[in-house]
Amino acid sequence: MMICMGTGSGPGSNQDTGPTNITSGFTPGIANPGRIHHQTAEDLGMERAIPNATVIAPMDPTDFRAVVEAAVDLPGLTYIRGHRGDTPRLLDPKKFTFELGRTYTLKEGSGIGIIATGHGSQWALEASDILKERGIAHSLLHVPTIKPVNEAEIADFAFAHNQIGTVEDYQIVTGLGSLVAEIVSDIGGGPWITRIGLPNAWAPGGTLPYIRRQLGLDADTMADRIAGGMV
Repeated sequence: MMICMGTGSGPGSNQDTGPTNITSGFTPGIANPGRIHHQTAEDLGMERAIPNATVIAPMDPTDFRAVVEAAVDLPGLTYIRGHRGDTPRLLDPKKFTFELGRTYTLKEGSGIGIIATGHGSQWALEASDILKERGIAHSLLHVPTIKPVNEAEIADFAFAHNQIGTVEDYQIVTGLGSLVAEIVSDIGGGPWITRIGLPNAWAPGGTLPYIRRQLGLDADTMADRIAGGMV
């Protein structure tokens, strides 16, 4: 589901010189208290396909507010993946600054690389804590801007690791996992990639913890998949 938060519509609204049109998806993925008909797992791919559109998936309230403030000055269509329900504040408002296209290193380390976006970045931090407890070296990159994507920063991060796990509250088709795979394959070679997210199927209904367990998106299972490189 989407709500319009800006001005401008019709022909030209998605052009570089068109009016500002900010749209927010307020029931993204499975991170909402609604039933299965309130799950939105196709939005990122659809918005990515729109020429000149800007697509952003913030990870917490700090990120979201900064994104909205920045989007006011962006021309054309901007799609922001919103939040709903209890969303923890993980980024410090006094230190965080949003820049369109920029990626953010949340954890630095060698070994395994984790690339996440939106609510998936929250989940990745949970899995990161478990990996740390297990003594598994890793790093974590938050990618809020899905389009226009910073291919260079993602490629530099990916090729610095032999193994990558992508994490998102979105289906693994046409989302962040697909985006990272596209960037790596265009260069050639590169790390093993494990895409973690929703399957290309209707998710079950229930509480968020229940759905995450059913889909293998709970922190323990994600840590196992990231560490093991299992598909």
